[in-house]
Amino acid sequence: ANTKKKPRFTIFDVLIAIVVVAVIAVIAYVLVIAPMQGTGAQKQLDFVVEVQESTLDVLDLVKEGDTVTLSGKSEATLKDVSFSPAERLVLDAMTGEYKNSLVPERYDIYVTVTASASETDKDISVGNVPVKVGTRMSLEGRGYSINGAVLEMTLYNENGEAE
Repeated sequence: ANTKKKPRFTIFDVLIAIVVVAVIAVIAYVLVIAPMQGTGAQKQLDFVVEVQESTLDVLDLVKEGDTVTLSGKSEATLKDVSFSPAERLVLDAMTGEYKNSLVPERYDIYVTVTASASETDKDISVGNVPVKVGTRMSLEGRGYSINGAVLEMTLYNENGEAE
């Protein structure tokens, strides 16, 4: 006589397993995937990122028309690249006043980035990267990665007019 009982799976066990997997899938979709897909209207966004105190080597790599990745997540295009000699606020020991002083061999780069963005009540996002004035952002292009802060933003409606 065989005293060992074989585990038997019934149709109910299979149905319970399917229901559990379906519930987990729905929860994952609602909490993870849906928030990444901007549900707002698609609009054109231009924003300026200031990269402070870069070298001439970096400046030579960053070109208008480059496709860049924003903070490792979404793609955008560089619409304009400009620069100015970098300045730093320093204390003049003789007068006791603060003055702007040029930083030798350093440049502040101003990159205008353009991308398709979604606007919701909460924020404006390029892909799943929220863009806000003051936000630190990484721009990664061919052969370079630069970091700066968003200085200004312009959102355009479907007629190409600034909002």
